Amino acid sequence: MLGYSGGGPHALACAGADPRAVAAAVIAGLAPRDADGIDWYDGMIASGRRVLTAAEAGDAERRAAEDDGYDPEFTAADLRSLDEGWEWLGRVAGAMGPDDLDGAIDDDMAYVRDWRAEVDAITAPVLVVHGEADRIVPPAHGRWLAARMGAELRLVPDAGHISILEHAPQALSWLAAAAHE
Repeated sequence: MLGYSGGGPHALACAGADPRAVAAAVIAGLAPRDADGIDWYDGMIASGRRVLTAAEAGDAERRAAEDDGYDPEFTAADLRSLDEGWEWLGRVAGAMGPDDLDGAIDDDMAYVRDWRAEVDAITAPVLVVHGEADRIVPPAHGRWLAARMGAELRLVPDAGHISILEHAPQALSWLAAAAHE
């Protein structure tokens, strides 16, 4: 399994729940909201803290927070990635309108709730890849996940939340190799 950003918890939940899982990789993934030993919001952009704190208060509060706007505060490396190999991602995200917010709000609600899955249940090898310059999901999340699971951790200097995707091919190669071990 491979999960990016908010998909990371889903990949880990699947790896923990399915004994057939041979490996999992998480790129820029979130730690559980109730994780011990991590200041979950530390290093996170202000607009991310605002919408996720609102999500903790409930659906109506999270929807109301949308009116305040969201600024991802992308790094220079992220902006280069959005201009080059990941421009399609910017087009897809940029095409979202006010009527398309239900999925994003549902995601935010899921991030701050109990995962109902334990990362300790994962017996397959796990790779955690995280950008050290990521302020959307700060690198402390990746460090926590790797430490908790005894996973291989690859921290990438100067990579942000989008530019870390340039390391997805290496994560896929790692998964393929792990599947054949």
